[in-house]
Amino acid sequence: MRRSSVILSLALLGLVAALTPMAGDYLAMRELLTQTTEARQLFLAIQSAALDRKQTGQGVAYPVDSKIPSTAAYLDRLRQEKYWQGNDRTILRNFVVANVSASDPDDTVLLLSRNAYQALRAGQVPRSFIVFRKGGDGASFKAGANGFFKLPPRQPAFLEP
Repeated sequence: MRRSSVILSLALLGLVAALTPMAGDYLAMRELLTQTTEARQLFLAIQSAALDRKQTGQGVAYPVDSKIPSTAAYLDRLRQEKYWQGNDRTILRNFVVANVSASDPDDTVLLLSRNAYQALRAGQVPRSFIVFRKGGDGASFKAGANGFFKLPPRQPAFLEP
């Protein structure tokens, strides 16, 4: 009896060891999906505000046109104007807003995950990251994806976090 319980315990330990990497991958994918969803909501808020600004003169313009220096201040302005109701903490922890203008092309970055922003500032290639372009497409990328975006043609390229 004792030998069979030892074998069963070893089998269970083997199963747990085999499933642990999958659980880690699942949690990472869940976090990536949550971050992408938050970024998509912010992207929609920015685009709605910019469209209202273009059509009616009301609303919040893109960062360059609004002359807002930080991501936090830009989120505050979007919130004041009732465009953004999302989670500031999640966005501020995970993303930066690019310093874009209405005149920038659609393939210009609008939102970039903070890890990619920090890697670019350090002259490194980001591992995995999320990017939303001004034209509407957003995606997550794995390490080594080069040429994935066009930075705004001004300095600073991103609002201060």
